[in-house]
Amino acid sequence: MSVVENTPFVYSVQVSDPEGKAVTLQVIGGADQELFEGGISSDLILTLMPNFEDPIDANRDNVYEITLEASDGEQRSQLNLKVTVTDAPDSVRLKRVAVDLPEVVSLNAIPGTDDLLVGRKTGQVVRLKPADGTRSTLFTLPAARMNMDVGLIAASAGPRFGLAGRYFVAFLHTDGTLWLESWKPGIFLDYITDVSPMTKSPIKSPADLSGWMSLGPNDELYLVFGDATERYDNIQRVGINPDPYAGVTPNFHIASPNNPDPDHPFVFGYGIRQPVGGTLYQGGFLFVDRFAVRLDGDSVDSHEINRLRKTGDPDTGDMLDFGWGDVFRRSEGSMAQLRSNMKRRPMPALLGGDVYTGTQPLLDGHYILADNQTGGIWSIHASTMAPGQAWELTNLYARKGDFVPDVGTLGPIRAFGKDRAGNVYVADTSGQIFRIEP
Repeated sequence: MSVVENTPFVYSVQVSDPEGKAVTLQVIGGADQELFEGGISSDLILTLMPNFEDPIDANRDNVYEITLEASDGEQRSQLNLKVTVTDAPDSVRLKRVAVDLPEVVSLNAIPGTDDLLVGRKTGQVVRLKPADGTRSTLFTLPAARMNMDVGLIAASAGPRFGLAGRYFVAFLHTDGTLWLESWKPGIFLDYITDVSPMTKSPIKSPADLSGWMSLGPNDELYLVFGDATERYDNIQRVGINPDPYAGVTPNFHIASPNNPDPDHPFVFGYGIRQPVGGTLYQGGFLFVDRFAVRLDGDSVDSHEINRLRKTGDPDTGDMLDFGWGDVFRRSEGSMAQLRSNMKRRPMPALLGGDVYTGTQPLLDGHYILADNQTGGIWSIHASTMAPGQAWELTNLYARKGDFVPDVGTLGPIRAFGKDRAGNVYVADTSGQIFRIEP
């Protein structure tokens, strides 16, 4: 028998006893028995979404083999069953919009335009026109101020962009702190930065630093970062000072009235561990947080998908707490833990992506994730995620073979982003940027 990839498999086995006794059905053998569930009922369930391009059966030939046994308590009968996974003909169409842009770590919309703001690890902040691939470097962070091993981690347009015209960048400074810095238009058609950063956040483990930044629909800027160590890791929020007497020029407020530390902005949430990509979604956040778990005495990477629906208010102390500093006792807004199949393969380096809202049926409404080392791509429908669930990667839709570029070959994805129309873009490790066609 066969099943098309990326579809649930449920096989109904009809069993009966001539004497009318109750019959128990179970999986007792076969090279792939651990991947199936079968019990007293007659339904046999494959406990994963089988993928043709990425099989996990014992000999990786897309044929899953098991042995079933039916018993009335006295007599037994066995059946050897083979389930063949077939390839689905559908694909996800990609259009290449740029080449020769290596080490892209950040993609964000530029308000009021169809252009993208591209941030590169090496410090270049680039304006890209996806329509024709033209680009211009807006400014470059001075190498003397950057820890080049980590470099730039995010870039975004700032609040009230049409009036202020400012861009914000987050990068690891040579002094060991994460700087959030503002760049504004100069008088010579260039961009200049302020004398000092808007915020400086201590970083304990630079090698583990990751994060992302985006401008929200409420015109406030959110920076999510973490280095897998201390509770310094948090979600920060920057907006325009609401004080009507602050002056004509937009004045960014970077500290709440109740915050005694003037070097920090509104802290929207804390207890983040190591956020590896995310997006603003339906008035909240959707992102992947990486952490270590113990498995058979060894430390193994795992990942948690977090979706926030509520709004924190630092002025009243109503902030989101993910609980890492409390040894996992609290996890406000936590959606689900995402694990690999430890018996089959090592944990990938997952990168949180975006939710596709276009018309391609394979991806409509799906949250997309990627492995930025091996090139794996997965998706899960955003509506199916529920708090507290734990999935193996094999329970998600494997999409690597479905992504078909119009030109070239898609490499491992390094960054996700959206333009103002909601189109999803991906930047790969070879310097290409593709748009998932609407």
